[in-house]
Amino acid sequence: MTRPAPQILTAAEMRAVEELQSVANRIVAGIIRRERWLELHADELMATAVQDLLSANRKRAKQKLDSIENSAGYMTRVVQHRVTDLARHREVQNRQLRLLADELPAGIRIQGVDERGRNSDVFPRNNDFRGLSLQVISKEEELLHSLQAQAMIHVLTDEGDRALLTDRFFSESQMTLAQLGKKHGGRSATAMANYLAKIVGTANAAGAVEPAAIVVGKLPMKTADAFVKILQNFDELDLLSDPITTAIGHLEFAAQYSEAHRQQSILGVARLRSLARHLPSNRGLSNKVLGRLVKAACFYVLEVNDGRHDRQDSRGLSDDVAVVKAVSEVVRSYSAKS
Repeated sequence: MTRPAPQILTAAEMRAVEELQSVANRIVAGIIRRERWLELHADELMATAVQDLLSANRKRAKQKLDSIENSAGYMTRVVQHRVTDLARHREVQNRQLRLLADELPAGIRIQGVDERGRNSDVFPRNNDFRGLSLQVISKEEELLHSLQAQAMIHVLTDEGDRALLTDRFFSESQMTLAQLGKKHGGRSATAMANYLAKIVGTANAAGAVEPAAIVVGKLPMKTADAFVKILQNFDELDLLSDPITTAIGHLEFAAQYSEAHRQQSILGVARLRSLARHLPSNRGLSNKVLGRLVKAACFYVLEVNDGRHDRQDSRGLSDDVAVVKAVSEVVRSYSAKS
């Protein structure tokens, strides 16, 4: 099958596209101010709006019709429709993080899951942590659920457990506990419910991967996205015998860039040295998860081009320090529980 030759735009068309991109940028920026979770979808939304408008105008030209007069209004509708699709997908992910009573066999009760499955939180809701609730994540908390789910998956050390949570969080078919149990280890629905409760936690008990979601919830969106990428590539990065010492050396070297960098370096080094003194043991899944988070924070520090390039003005190390701070706070809290 012969592919159509790529369309070459004239100089006038290129200028028109640039103007449309500027308009689309303003439209998307306005929506993101109201819905912060869409920040990571900004480029996609802008590209979709412009491409859809250009395609519509090409069709009208073939039909010898005038171009769409209100370009901004048309692109706004396109963006709104795409946002609706993204919101639906996000809600599917939110629902899959819940351990609901209606999934359980008759007569079976699991700690932290009420009879209606509506009032139990996946994470404890207290003054120390901001967590996912059974409702849509509140706008005020500005948490991106898919990043938290990815962090919970990739902080696990066992490949089978990662596959299980991937099916639980991201399966479009919303697999039941019985289906998950059959696919992963031949467990009964009850056994799978108890196993998931152990890993992700319930309202009354912390799960092993809960700290990863809490860390992501403490970070700005761009930093959280970069941190999750570190977790996703963890096994390829885990080559250092002493990640904390290496990360401290990197921050001390970066302190020479500017006075602002030096101040950030001091904060980051202090946090890392505190982590070195209070490292969790490697016994038990929960402690292994905490240890993996500590190493991931060190790998984030060592990555120069992460959420914010380390050489960038006075804030070049601010995201590195934010990650180390979030991890150290969570490790201290969860180590005290164990």
